[in-house]
Amino acid sequence: MSTITLHYSGSQKKSLYIRIGGSKSISQRALIINYLYACDFYKNNTFNHVGEKIKWIKKDWIHIWKNNQQLLNLSDSDDTDILFRSLLSLDSNIEVFNSGSSLRFLISLFALRNKNCIINCDQYLISRPLQPLIDVLNSLGANIISRQNTIEICNGSLHGGEVYFEDFKTSQYISSLLLVAPYLINGLKVNYKSDMYSVSYVNMTIEMLQQCGAELRFDNNSISVSQGGYKNYYMSIESDWSSASYIYLLFLFSNLETITICNFFKKSLQGDQSVLNFFSLVGVHSQFASDQELTISRPATANIVLKKKLNYSLPTSISWNFADNPDLTPTIIIACFGLGISLHGSGVKNLQYKESNRMQVMITELKKMNCIIEMKSEDTFYLDMSDDVNAYSNKLISINTYQDHRIALAFSPLCLLGFNLEIIDSSVVSKSYPSFFDDLKKFGVIIAN
Repeated sequence: MSTITLHYSGSQKKSLYIRIGGSKSISQRALIINYLYACDFYKNNTFNHVGEKIKWIKKDWIHIWKNNQQLLNLSDSDDTDILFRSLLSLDSNIEVFNSGSSLRFLISLFALRNKNCIINCDQYLISRPLQPLIDVLNSLGANIISRQNTIEICNGSLHGGEVYFEDFKTSQYISSLLLVAPYLINGLKVNYKSDMYSVSYVNMTIEMLQQCGAELRFDNNSISVSQGGYKNYYMSIESDWSSASYIYLLFLFSNLETITICNFFKKSLQGDQSVLNFFSLVGVHSQFASDQELTISRPATANIVLKKKLNYSLPTSISWNFADNPDLTPTIIIACFGLGISLHGSGVKNLQYKESNRMQVMITELKKMNCIIEMKSEDTFYLDMSDDVNAYSNKLISINTYQDHRIALAFSPLCLLGFNLEIIDSSVVSKSYPSFFDDLKKFGVIIAN
């Protein structure tokens, strides 16, 4: 466990250039798509005969590796590295540690591949929502068993059909199924509630499937994917909007006049692009340097220039629904706290199933700064900033990250406002944004072990 302290040196820089790594969410999906396209699951418009043993030889792995190496701007996050290594592994024991998306995506993939294997993970990860996905896969012919901190994939015969999700804690169930659906006999129809949380991530999956040639139909309550496989690789990945939100936060708290970040597009696959809308409310203007749209073949080269609006009057209160952008919750709460803006938040019910019980962690850690968040219901909260908060205390404040990368990433920018911070288990940021503390130094922050 790594613990660091953060102090602001009072940097006099006026501008910065920050390169943001590829989207973790897009990278995870692209790896699964490219894997399936590269492997011999589908030939001559017919699925391999049920029960037929699929041959996995060395040249298959070389082919997969070479094509995924060509992915432009692939995420450098721990989660993406874990998934990539798992796809290339010939072992029957797979380690995913604390990578939730890797675990959920691999369960469906290995059930399709009919690979006898055991997926090992951290104890906390196995306690996060998973069983509904296993139940649905088993109803479609898979043979998956959950034991303590392992998932065992046994011989089965996964096929298509129609499934229903009455209530679920993560949209990754649907994405996991959709990614393998083009290779299921007779395809797959997924039905779900219209008030689904994190629908933007399902939309991302749908768009990526379509870009890679999968045939599907969807409405507000169901998605149907036809048997037919993928027609091409996914080749170009835009940068990560969730990671960019922390650069927005740093810029907001800094004395910088401009900052340039890359590589982003106006038409993004990521729901967290809504960070543009929030930071516009607090005086940050975002100007795209290019009007290019993301395609599977065009490299991500568009930059965004951030500037602060002159003579801008901050609002005293903001209302924000986090249902479609849950990963922005810590960022937006910290932004409002740092600026003294009250925040009415909704759509946070499922944050208890993230790497930590994220709302409870925010409540606990902000209380150390004399800030109170009141939960109005399981799904709504109120951050009351009507009273002044001492933002320039000389006291060293220790932030427990609870093994949650987004807690470390969101709290660290507060050092620009004069907080002396100690970040416990700071290395957890590598889960999504490994270069964060290197970028933090560019803002004049001194980091000590």
